[in-house]
Amino acid sequence: MKRLKVIQIGIMHDHATATLDAMKMHSDEFELLAICPEGGSPLEYEDFDGKLADVKNTYSDIPFMTPEEGLKLPGLDGVIIEARERDLTYYTVMALNAGFPVHMDKPGGENTEEFNAMVDLAEKKGLVFSLGYMYRQNPAVVKAKQLIKEGAIGEILNIEAHMDCGHPVVKRKWLGNYKGGMMFFLGCHLIDLIVGFQGEPIEVIAKNTSTNIDGVTSEDYGFALLRYEHGWSFAKTSANEPGGFYRRQLVIIGTKGQIEIKPLEENTFGPGGELTCDMRLVDAKNLEDGGWNAKGVTTKFGPHERYYPMLHDFATYVNGEKKNPYTYDYEKLVYKVLSAACGK
Repeated sequence: MKRLKVIQIGIMHDHATATLDAMKMHSDEFELLAICPEGGSPLEYEDFDGKLADVKNTYSDIPFMTPEEGLKLPGLDGVIIEARERDLTYYTVMALNAGFPVHMDKPGGENTEEFNAMVDLAEKKGLVFSLGYMYRQNPAVVKAKQLIKEGAIGEILNIEAHMDCGHPVVKRKWLGNYKGGMMFFLGCHLIDLIVGFQGEPIEVIAKNTSTNIDGVTSEDYGFALLRYEHGWSFAKTSANEPGGFYRRQLVIIGTKGQIEIKPLEENTFGPGGELTCDMRLVDAKNLEDGGWNAKGVTTKFGPHERYYPMLHDFATYVNGEKKNPYTYDYEKLVYKVLSAACGK
């Protein structure tokens, strides 16, 4: 595969440095030409100057420049956008207007009209546009899609999705900058999963709220119901759940069985942020006692990186080796459902 020459715009997204690390670890596929910190005023707790100093110290071998300068570098093949959530759309439009394919972190700004206009711009220009929904490349999720396509669990009835963690007070207060709070911040991953398996829901009911712990009044507890033909699916995400990381799960219930992925991620603390995950499959072949006591078969998926697979797929799209399965219309649909789940 051709080595992709890229710049990264933004250092303030939660996993901006992890993305930089992934590209450096896989320098046979990526040549990072420059790091381009975003501008603008910070939100609440953000220490932009401190973060910038740390990043410059850690990546002292990489040139630093403005986004405008980076987009003029000769030989540039694509742009990685890792700016603050509110700034993602702005910098992506800047890169698209300059004529470059973009991999943008999720979910993509706060305004539906601006998001749709951005996606339409990418489509009009015929440019690769991918989003940083990391569970799309999760090996258990990929396997689940294959099994469902093969009819292993029949027709999907409903999906239950959890993504939780225990954030510090300052982070939970920061969630108040966005309508939907935790649903906007991390629940977007769950909405992407549910819509990816079931398509557009008939109805979305947002039940986001605050735990009201430590004086935090932001919506640090997200819950959304999505109605489909055969019942309700739900997405639940909490920023105030000790031990919540290892309870992240996806349960897909069908007419002939079910798939349970739990945990969605288990940290191995290996290089590249390696993770493992488990998938339990109950299907027609192991429905003991008519299904009442069916334990199913559990498969453990070995260590896999979290960020590199997304970047690798982006590179294959840009190089024309593979077509992005997530269409422009699909990305707009996910954002539409997410907006409803956030209570917009």
